[in-house]
Amino acid sequence: SGTFVDLCSGPHLESTGKINADAIKLTRISGAYWKGDEKNQQLQRIYGVVFTQEKELQEYLTQKEEAEKRDHRKLGKELDLFIFSDLVGPGLPIYTPKGATIRREIINYSNELQRGIGYQEVHTPNINKAELFKVSGHYEKFKDDMLKVISNYTAEEYFLKPMNCPQHTQIFASKMRSYKDLPIRIADFANLYRDEKPGELLGLTRLRCFCQDDGHSFCREDQIKTEFASILGIIKQAMKTYNMEYTIRLSLWDPETPEKYLGDPSVWENSQKLLEE
Repeated sequence: SGTFVDLCSGPHLESTGKINADAIKLTRISGAYWKGDEKNQQLQRIYGVVFTQEKELQEYLTQKEEAEKRDHRKLGKELDLFIFSDLVGPGLPIYTPKGATIRREIINYSNELQRGIGYQEVHTPNINKAELFKVSGHYEKFKDDMLKVISNYTAEEYFLKPMNCPQHTQIFASKMRSYKDLPIRIADFANLYRDEKPGELLGLTRLRCFCQDDGHSFCREDQIKTEFASILGIIKQAMKTYNMEYTIRLSLWDPETPEKYLGDPSVWENSQKLLEE
C-alpha cells in the first residue's frame, strides 16, 4: 500500500555529467515493439552498462566474455547437439544424433531416480480437447498462450498441451481408488507446447516445444511431508550429479482469492506448513 513510484519514468540522474565516461559502454541494440505489442511500430532499443570505476567495467566485460564462451547456443552448434530451422519454425529445436543421445541419457537418469522413490512412467497425448483445460482452469487463464489445433473433421477445439497436470489427473480419476492405494506416483517426459512471442524465445531456455520432466504424487494429507522429502531428495541428488547450484522458492496460495484454488482452505494452510518444515 502507499504511493507508487515508477522508477523507470526517470530521470535517474540529475546530470549525465556525473557519469564516469571511462566506466560506460553501450553493449548491444535490438528491436522492440511500442508498449510490447507486435501490432505497434517497432522501435530501436539500446542497451548499455555503467559503473562508478573503469576497473568495475572491465571486470564485468571479462566476466561476460567468459560466460559467452560457455553459452549453450554456441556450444550446441560447435558440438553438433541441436539446430534450429526456419522451415521448422522458431523455438522448435531439432536434436542431432549426439544431442539426442545426451537427451536420452538425461531422461534415463531421471527415470532411475524417480523409480527409486516409487514413480511410474506414463505417456500422454500431445493434443487434447479444450474441455479438459476448461475443467482444469487452464483454458480461462492461459488460452492465449496455448497453440490451437484445427481439425478437418470436427468443430471441437483442440490444443497442444502446455502442461501434463490435467492428463495425469485423468489417469488418477480413471477408476475407483482407496485411501490404501495412496500415494500414487506418476511421471511423464512428454513434449509440451506454448505459444511464446518471437521476442521472448531464447536458445533452449525459452521455447515453443520443450520436454519437461513432470511428476505428480496423489497422496493423503498425512503423506505430504514424506512425499515432499523424497522428491526434494532426488532433486538434490540430480543437482549434485550435474554440479549445479540451485535455490528453492515456495509459492503460497492467496487466501484473499480462494475462488482461484481447488480444495479446502484448511488443507492448503496445513499443506504449506508441512512444506515449510
